[in-house]
Amino acid sequence: MFFRAVMTAAVVAVSWSGTAFAAPVTCPPVPLASERIFSVSASPDAACLAYGPGNDKSTDWWTQIPTAAWMEVDASDSTSGLYDGWLTLTPTTSGLAGTFSVPAAAWSTYGRIAFALKSGEGRADPDYAVFELFNNGSDPTTGSWTITGFTAAGSTLGQSLSHGTLYGFGEPEIPDAHAPEPASLVLMGSGLIALAARARRRKR
Repeated sequence: MFFRAVMTAAVVAVSWSGTAFAAPVTCPPVPLASERIFSVSASPDAACLAYGPGNDKSTDWWTQIPTAAWMEVDASDSTSGLYDGWLTLTPTTSGLAGTFSVPAAAWSTYGRIAFALKSGEGRADPDYAVFELFNNGSDPTTGSWTITGFTAAGSTLGQSLSHGTLYGFGEPEIPDAHAPEPASLVLMGSGLIALAARARRRKR
């Protein structure tokens, strides 16, 4: 009986922990042995948008997608960006792993939100990766991040986080208040059919 209770508790714990974040997403999706690997686990989900050498802030990474330029919303290493404080990143700089959070308000301001990580703190060979984050309704989007892999010298030194950047693109889709909802269209269609049938009966 005790064994069964312990096993049940373990299964519940595993099931609950598995729903916290989606499966880790890596950038690049199929990394080479000589590349740095950026990984993000987010709730509800994330996707790799772009990656490459250099600094995400000085690289037109969105040309990889392609789409128009994304706006810098916030940065962990400065007060630059349009909404300072929207990106909560721990640690803000340095380290090879941590957590992040983005408020739900970001999606009421922009149609799409992206989260970039830049490695190589204080190094001459930085890399970056950009992940699209998806909205969680009225809750903030939260998750964890890691930087792994090897540098050209075959060492993990110099991979520490330089900064994280939050980007926004486009306007959120707002339903047209004057456009009828699907249910209203069905009701209207049913009414028109009923009126047509009634008119036909009167003619007979």
